[in-house]
Amino acid sequence: MAGNGHTVIRGGYGVYPDLILSHFLLLVGVRNPPFFLLGAAGNLDIGDFPNGGYEALANSPTPSLRVERLDPEPSQPYVQQWNLNVEQNLGFDSSLRVAYVGSHGLNLSAITRDANLVQPTTLPDGRLFFPEDGQKINPLFSRIRNRTFDAHSFYHGLQTRLQRRLREGLLFNVGYTF
Repeated sequence: MAGNGHTVIRGGYGVYPDLILSHFLLLVGVRNPPFFLLGAAGNLDIGDFPNGGYEALANSPTPSLRVERLDPEPSQPYVQQWNLNVEQNLGFDSSLRVAYVGSHGLNLSAITRDANLVQPTTLPDGRLFFPEDGQKINPLFSRIRNRTFDAHSFYHGLQTRLQRRLREGLLFNVGYTF
């Protein structure tokens, strides 16, 4: 409290580690060849499923190998959070609170759904063009998913609250967040 006891200043700061979850490791283990092969099998006869269907899928001329990559040495993800607020007693059983809150996440999980893109060609005006039938970075695979730990998050907010205590325990609150 400051001065006349009608103003309160509060603040806080914390650093919170974010877990590198085990499902990231599990997915990498099962989403790589030979465990993850995508293909299409059509025109199956009655009774072909499951044995005949699997054989048709394995012998399909269009199998699609996919790979999921995980950063081998990820940085520890964490989030910083902070707040500062000032509350002023306005008299007549009323108070006003104004707060600044924020957070910043570092080394958070991010995924590139397909890092095996077609190599672009440069047009005469300098723009990049990705041809539909162009050569992929690694033509042996259809899709390469890449999980890294280099994403960031930001949040900044202004919060206000006007509160008034009415008779018989009734409380009136109005709040706004920007």
